[in-house]
Amino acid sequence: AHSTALALRGVAEIEAQQGKFAAGRAALEEALGLSRQNGDANGAARAQLIWGELEHKAGRRAESRRRFDVALADFQKFDDEECIAIATLGLADLDFEEGALDRAKGRYQAALPFALEREDRGQEASARFGLAQIAARRSDTAAARTDYEKALALWTELHDQKQVEAVRAALAKLAR
Repeated sequence: AHSTALALRGVAEIEAQQGKFAAGRAALEEALGLSRQNGDANGAARAQLIWGELEHKAGRRAESRRRFDVALADFQKFDDEECIAIATLGLADLDFEEGALDRAKGRYQAALPFALEREDRGQEASARFGLAQIAARRSDTAAARTDYEKALALWTELHDQKQVEAVRAALAKLAR
């Protein structure tokens, strides 16, 4: 059942990437049920985390926030730093999109040490990009440029072309 729940979470991630949100939700509902049935609290929290990401991609912010909040609370109990950072970054992105810049900045800053400690370049880049967006929105061009350039270097190193293009576009906008 553990491997089935793990596989279903993987299926849900693929479905979300392809925009098949209903199919992703169905897989996550099954994964969450299996994890709970088998007393796998970590598996259940991971399902909630993936569900939060899926709902964010689907544009359902309230549901995304609810799922991230549940996952974050559970991962804090397990002291799972990687997943704490992922949930925190997800919540920070939602805060930013909703205009809660101070709360978003606090969350991006909170996720950064987790990423740095584990040398997770992708999470570090995400946090730096978020901080840069906030600085740009607040017309702090120097701080925005610094964090955008750090994010650009990290995503370039990771060969994440989509994110590299996003940062380059943000830097170009900043230069105007």
